[in-house]
Amino acid sequence: MATSISEPTTRTSADTSPRPERRWPIVFAAVALQLCLGSVYAWSVFRTPLERGYGWTYEETAAPFRFFLFAYAFGIWIGGSLLDRLGPRTVARAGGLLLLAGLALASLQRAPLGLSVCYGLIEGLGAGVAYPTPVATLIRWFPDRKGLMGGVGVFGFGAGSLLFAPLIAAALDGAPHEQAFRLPPTFLTLGVAFAVVGWLAGGLFRWPPVEHGGAEAAAAWGTDPLRTVRTWPYPALWACFLLAAGVGLAAINEASPLLERLREASGGWIAPSLGVGLMAVANGAGRLVWGLAADRAGRRAAMATMFGVLAASAALFAGCRSQPPAVAALVGIGFCFGGMLGMLPTNVSGFFGTRFFGSNYGMTYTAFALAAWVAPAVVSAAVRQGMATAAPSAAHAAGGWMMVAAAGVGLASALALKGGAPDRPRPQG
Repeated sequence: MATSISEPTTRTSADTSPRPERRWPIVFAAVALQLCLGSVYAWSVFRTPLERGYGWTYEETAAPFRFFLFAYAFGIWIGGSLLDRLGPRTVARAGGLLLLAGLALASLQRAPLGLSVCYGLIEGLGAGVAYPTPVATLIRWFPDRKGLMGGVGVFGFGAGSLLFAPLIAAALDGAPHEQAFRLPPTFLTLGVAFAVVGWLAGGLFRWPPVEHGGAEAAAAWGTDPLRTVRTWPYPALWACFLLAAGVGLAAINEASPLLERLREASGGWIAPSLGVGLMAVANGAGRLVWGLAADRAGRRAAMATMFGVLAASAALFAGCRSQPPAVAALVGIGFCFGGMLGMLPTNVSGFFGTRFFGSNYGMTYTAFALAAWVAPAVVSAAVRQGMATAAPSAAHAAGGWMMVAAAGVGLASALALKGGAPDRPRPQG
């Protein structure tokens, strides 16, 4: 039977926060690591080279992305649980080594199944294990700015494709036989770079010292996962994450092919990699803006507003027939998708405390796993059907209206978010 939680008021004034000079290097390390992990959102840039260089079908080029996101979500659950036992440094470095293993093995693959296992499952698991370390570390070091720092902690993941999409596109540019030759060293180079960043960033991650109040505040209260899953806010929050992630991941998976089709159909000038990059900017910005909005306006109000914007953006996606409105729709969806990820840490810590944050945060990512496995496949199937029955510029319409429906249900779930800790800390007199 569902229960509700009321949280004792926790002091969040400046006297309980660790010294600023100790915590800002951790912020920069967190963003650097997340930029590497977020390179997966540039996956759509790989799809055309895989089709042309290896002769894969449209559906086969989507498979590694689905496998990655599925493994990544469960990796977060594993990484979050390990955080509570081993600390952030060890977990971040272990994730970086898994990234190297996955991408090094991916460089040897030519078949869809092999790349799905190596890039998808192994690298996805590594990204998931590493992902919660910056978020959990920053929330403990900045107890006075949980919403903003939760957004900062995941900002780099959203903005990763802004950095890596043009780099990958440049590395793979060429005729089909050249692209087939360039794919393996591209995967291997990314793996080495990510492992180095993971090792160096992990060296800076640590829990705040007790003498500055950080560890005491972090352990002050919290519900364990078994109790968390039985509380009322949890099903509503899980549903919000499922639906926002489903819309965002489906749009990310379709972004580059959509812009390519519209360019060919209407003579547009926008390079698909540019559209993917702009979506990444919005994704990263949304994590900061909506996280700050949750601090200022409250978690429930910010979540409901975000879903309203998401529904409008999805409607624009469904109705667009040329590149400019398509880019605007992708930017709007990316902004809200990033917002959900940016607000998730403050919602998890606000409803269920920080004592078991890693485990509760990872458990909530099962929603992401389900969204990653189902949403891109369903929308891709709808697009494929649309390509057979409609003009290329309208092939995405049915998938877009599915996104609108999901955002509408998400709005209803957001309005049902109640309970847990107060949205805003009590002013200190």
